Amino acid sequence: MTDLDINKALGKLVEKVDQVEGIVVEQGTAKAWQALDKGAKKLLSKIGVDAAELKNLFAFIDQVSADPSLTLDLEEWQVPLGSALSVKGRVGGHLIIDIVLPSDAEQYSDFKQANMATVAIDQQLQIESGVSINLPVKLLNISSNAEGHLKWQVKVVCAVAHDQKLIRFLGQLAKEALPLFSLESLSNVINAQYSSHAIQGVVIQQNRALSASATATLGHIWSVSGNNNLLDVKVNASAGASFKASYAFSGDFKLVIKPADIGVQIKLYQLTNSTKQAGLSLDALIELHGLDKVAETYLAAPLEKLEGEAAQLQTLLERYKEPGTWLLQNIDEHFAQAISNEDWKDIALLLADGDSEGLASQLGETVKDKLELALTTQPLEWLSKPDETSQKISDYLQQNTFLTPALSKRLKLDDLLTKNCIKAKQKLVKEIAAIADKSQGNVAPLLAPLKQLKQAKTELKDHLNKQQLASTLNDCVTRWLEQYNKARTTFSQAIKKAGELQLGLSVYGSSRKDNGEQAMLSFKLIDASATECQDLYQDLLLGKPINLDSLQLMERDGQLSDLSGWLVSSSKIKKEIGLKLNLGDNFQFSQQSLIEKVARAKVDHTGQLLELTGESVIRHQSKTLKESRTAEFVSAFDVLAALKFGASPNIGIGLSFEDKGVMTPKEMEQFLAPLSNTSFPLIDQTSYLLALQQFNLLYQSQSLSRSIIECQLNLDANDIHALAAANETDIEASAIELLCNMTLSVNERGQIAHESKIAEQSKAQLNAFLDASLTSSAPSSAQSSFKQLQQRVKDILANAHRLSTFIGIYRKLSKQIENLQTNDTKAYIKLVNQANDELVATMKSFIKVQGWFSGLFSEAIPKSTIILLIVLAKYLGRDEPLLTPVISYDSNGKTQVL
Repeated sequence: MTDLDINKALGKLVEKVDQVEGIVVEQGTAKAWQALDKGAKKLLSKIGVDAAELKNLFAFIDQVSADPSLTLDLEEWQVPLGSALSVKGRVGGHLIIDIVLPSDAEQYSDFKQANMATVAIDQQLQIESGVSINLPVKLLNISSNAEGHLKWQVKVVCAVAHDQKLIRFLGQLAKEALPLFSLESLSNVINAQYSSHAIQGVVIQQNRALSASATATLGHIWSVSGNNNLLDVKVNASAGASFKASYAFSGDFKLVIKPADIGVQIKLYQLTNSTKQAGLSLDALIELHGLDKVAETYLAAPLEKLEGEAAQLQTLLERYKEPGTWLLQNIDEHFAQAISNEDWKDIALLLADGDSEGLASQLGETVKDKLELALTTQPLEWLSKPDETSQKISDYLQQNTFLTPALSKRLKLDDLLTKNCIKAKQKLVKEIAAIADKSQGNVAPLLAPLKQLKQAKTELKDHLNKQQLASTLNDCVTRWLEQYNKARTTFSQAIKKAGELQLGLSVYGSSRKDNGEQAMLSFKLIDASATECQDLYQDLLLGKPINLDSLQLMERDGQLSDLSGWLVSSSKIKKEIGLKLNLGDNFQFSQQSLIEKVARAKVDHTGQLLELTGESVIRHQSKTLKESRTAEFVSAFDVLAALKFGASPNIGIGLSFEDKGVMTPKEMEQFLAPLSNTSFPLIDQTSYLLALQQFNLLYQSQSLSRSIIECQLNLDANDIHALAAANETDIEASAIELLCNMTLSVNERGQIAHESKIAEQSKAQLNAFLDASLTSSAPSSAQSSFKQLQQRVKDILANAHRLSTFIGIYRKLSKQIENLQTNDTKAYIKLVNQANDELVATMKSFIKVQGWFSGLFSEAIPKSTIILLIVLAKYLGRDEPLLTPVISYDSNGKTQVL
């Protein structure tokens, strides 16, 4: 080591290149130097790089010390091929002579030489190119681009004891390039030079990348109107629809070639990744007409024609659901009778006008407008809290209008509002009592107008006496009106924002598929002159995929020996579809479904399976204003562990509801109550009621700023075994019963029984209904409704069957792998992907949350998700409830768990 002088060796190398001037080697530092064009080309040609068409390759080197290098660089270039097309690229290369320090030894772990310095002579070539196209057409724009990158690096690694041996070797390397593309010649050179120059071997590294993408965008303007009863909205939109597709490939290849007693020793490393993506999106700026009717239509009385007391109740709800229609109807009379002339003079002075002539009529209209605005933006509980209602409206007017406290007092608005609320309540109670009196013993028709109020069905009973029925009906009507008013005002705020800002809508879908390959193999090629060995070497240089069958055949034929290592394949598929609606500020709505499937397989050099795993994720999310909901299914299966040790898959189901504003006790009740009222309780009811009581106290303290409810179910090995032992026919029958009873109406179930001519609810009944048909004389509307019901029945049968067999998917996969005779990792990946597809098809109908719109009115977990949990609870046989909700909240800057 003490005799090694790298600067002396570098100087000897430079001397052998003509017309290289200005280099001074001094105390380990080479000062700036410049090479002329002719000399640069000659140097490049002697290290194996064709530089006939390259110019100005040498940049200035200000300092070379620990890593002396001659850097060759060419600036980026671009060739225009017309107004819409251009080609660009970059080419460069360099030579590095590197003394390997102990800290860098890991880079050369394949080479070990005791008591000698390791030196790497590193030659690099880099090529980059790209093409881009942009073709603008009227309303349509198409653009595409492609880029390529190749980095070729060759390192000759040798061990030297003194500088003279290194000088001789560098001189020879400068005269003649290594024959890298001929295995036989390279083998001869390596083995011949080993004794004289202690060549440890050659490292050939490649990095390749290729990418291509295309985008097509279509701009359009159109108008569309909804013509259904639930949602009648006219949409005027200017939108851009775009399609994007892309492909990317990257590969890292490393080939280590070392001397051997016979032939050459080869060690290869490969890592490749390819990605395909496609996406479709519709981004729009939209004007909506009639959107203010959405909440009203959603919560309004049923559209079907009602009779008798039900019709009277429907009329009552229509009359009182908008407080502004009756709260302000006698405001002119109030101004004329309740306010004296002296008051009007004071009001005129307060308005800095001084003239009270005609002020009553002018101010009356203005105040009425402001009051109407307050009534549409403030949720009111005018029946249960009339005094608070008037105070709430007064506070709003004082904060948002010219109506100061003094002015409101002179106008006696509190008196007007309180008096009208009380009068309306008294009148309403009398009308409800009259309806209750006529409905005693037959309350069922009253449920139709109140169908949006779920509690009505359980509270209104025929056995109630006249007084009880009147009181219960009054409570139901009060809650219905307050629920409607809250939803209506919440949506009105969003509509107001939409008037100030344009409404942004994005509907999108995307898919992505990633495939990866890895290889680490080591072997000895016995006869470097054999055609098979030369062909294999060429394939390895080109980075072609490894064929284990071919390697094993060559080993059996004696052309290859000492084969060892492993191969890995992986696959990841991701699909998303969603919708985003932005009304500005915090008025944001979104809904997204995500599916992700992962598979990974690993085999050794004999084809023996070392690893096989599969994962799948289904996630459904929605956001309404500051509220967000998530439902998730996760499956992870170690197939090899299942085959060897009987391991079970890891399965998890998660549900969450988060409110970054203030979650109300009612919202918590909507989310958790359905979980405690099932045939197989999914949560502990006592704990739930206690938590609800505690949260209600926290809510009343007005210190909450964020709350979240999380429910997590993880199936352990005992759960998996219990499901596997259950009879699939029984599970299917249970699922059919739940799906029918929870997703079909009484009338629909009756129609199925009538048309199938089978009274008992069963799989046979549903199949018989699918075979039934209406007479040709039936109206087209009835035919359409019948076909829609048949499609829903098909979905019920399909979902029930999938649910009954989903544990069997894991068993089937294990059996398929056990019987598979292959060393091809892609064959294993294919089977795992098929199993993942089946799991996703089974679970995607059951992993749901409330949508962005329905979340305005309820936080209840969808029935399909509850059905899944009930089926699991029934067949798992646990002693305790299936879920343990975790409720956390932020209060006074700290996060706490309830």
